Amino acid sequence: MAPLRPGVPAVGTRRRIGCLGGCLGTLLSGILILLIIGVPVTLGVVGLLAPWNFYFGGHFHLLAGWQGWGRLHDPQSGADYDLWIRLQPTVPRLRASPMRGLAYLCTPRGERIRLSVGGSFLERHGVDLTGVPLHFYLHRYVAFWGLNGDPRPHLDLYGAFGDSVLNLEDRGSLMRAFAPDGALRQPGQPVRQAENLQLTIHESTPWVISPACPRAGD
Repeated sequence: MAPLRPGVPAVGTRRRIGCLGGCLGTLLSGILILLIIGVPVTLGVVGLLAPWNFYFGGHFHLLAGWQGWGRLHDPQSGADYDLWIRLQPTVPRLRASPMRGLAYLCTPRGERIRLSVGGSFLERHGVDLTGVPLHFYLHRYVAFWGLNGDPRPHLDLYGAFGDSVLNLEDRGSLMRAFAPDGALRQPGQPVRQAENLQLTIHESTPWVISPACPRAGD
């Protein structure tokens, strides 16, 4: 067997390098094909089984789901809490139409808390969700199945969709979760006399995935 000339890679090395580039290209092409096929199929299934996902807020959306901003005002402290919520498309279970999503709560102390959103409609409904009573329950997003995580705060919101808005009330849950200075209420700390706070979530652009908190004075 003739010795290899300096600077000339072995045949096996060339094949491995070629496979690396070729395999990576094949993998990316496969992912792209899955996205091209999978997204329309998923939207089709949602549109067939749960068409109301395209009609949150009283009108049709090209993308299933809904999102918007709102503000809760604490009358005892004078502080404001801004809440952004995004509802993801879901399909119904037996005798139930679940909702899920994510939210960000901006506190008066400048904290930005990521929340998990769950919920359900409290009455049977069709495609038009305007005025249909619903209930959302929110708690801090905790990764790894909640191991070593603090799920506070917990918020309960009740209300219904209007025209491009989501009208809600918290039934005292925000003031039970936070102290007057905007910090989370600690275990054993006295619970304030809670008031039922009103919240209107105004529909916003669907292209924002992780919004920043509004600036003070906005």
